[in-house]
Amino acid sequence: MILILDKPAIVDLFTCQKVQKMIVCVCNNISDREIRQAADLGLASMDELRRDLGVATCCGKCASYAAEVLATHIDASTRVGASVSISASVAITELSFRSRQAA
Repeated sequence: MILILDKPAIVDLFTCQKVQKMIVCVCNNISDREIRQAADLGLASMDELRRDLGVATCCGKCASYAAEVLATHIDASTRVGASVSISASVAITELSFRSRQAA
């Protein structure tokens, strides 16, 4: 059987399930996928998400769900453990395709 999709499927490497994109921070248009990507790149706290992605810097209503997405993804990735490793020597300059805006 051949399955033809009209849109490319995005699969979470940890759960092997299709991932749907959901906007978490409407003010700054930050998706749950970007939060998970940031966690994969080493961010581990809401302060770091605020600093690098701008999550919860306007109205703040997304802060609790953003923290939940971050914690859930970190928890899932630590369960997987050593099967996925990211080199500590890689310098990370941008976490997303967004350019930082001047304050």
